[in-house]
Amino acid sequence: MGDAVAAPAGEHADPRCLGPGEGAELLAGAGWRRAVVLGDSTTDSAGMTVVPGWARAPWTDRVTDALRDAHPRFACLHPRGRRELPLSHVRSTQLGDALDFNGDLALLACGGPELRARSFDPDAMEFELSRILAALRGGTCQVVLVVSPFDLTKAGEVPAAQGMTSRAEPMPS
Repeated sequence: MGDAVAAPAGEHADPRCLGPGEGAELLAGAGWRRAVVLGDSTTDSAGMTVVPGWARAPWTDRVTDALRDAHPRFACLHPRGRRELPLSHVRSTQLGDALDFNGDLALLACGGPELRARSFDPDAMEFELSRILAALRGGTCQVVLVVSPFDLTKAGEVPAAQGMTSRAEPMPS
């Protein structure tokens, strides 16, 4: 056998990850100055698996940190969600404060409990998510980024028959 070369460990060595400062560089031209983060426990690092060499930070923190690095006066409202928080509770417990904050960007990470439910109803989920999106877009948010629910069928957490397909439609201007 030849000499084995150890693969570099950690996210800074991963070519699929942004290096230090790259997020801020990419977002330097973004016009967002106030963001709101809404969602369940996927917006909080408390329940995240610790992987040596990788930061324990949810994607919402990574985005808002990069925006803060790009724009030092950037402000963010980030109430930490709790595990298994349904969309209706995200709406009833977080949306009012988010609207009062007058963010121009919203990062929304929720929907997992609905997707994993035994009686998954995509129409009910879409309806509740639409209520949140309409309220945000009816306020000051220029952009609402929804990165959940992930297709958990690929992770083996949800039966393939319950997998989500893209139902995205362009938001009205």
